Amino acid sequence: MAVFAGDFPNRMIGFFRYYYQLFEQNRSALGNLYQDQSMLTFEGQKFMGAAAIVQKLQGLQFGQCKVVLATQDFQVPESQ
Repeated sequence: MAVFAGDFPNRMIGFFRYYYQLFEQNRSALGNLYQDQSMLTFEGQKFMGAAAIVQKLQGLQFGQCKVVLATQDFQVPESQ
């Protein structure tokens, strides 16, 4: 776990940047980051699986947005 834990923050920052770049530019491409077991809860509604999650994200009422990551909090998975 020590090797993984030391690199974990950098990996997560890279993932956050990649995810939100896709969110801003091409939400349909986010489907590759989700699995059938993935779940999104958005304003009390639950969306299960990649297709349902992407459909929800693409249907958001705002067209374009700019995400600014001010802080990031990480938890290293215990199984790693």
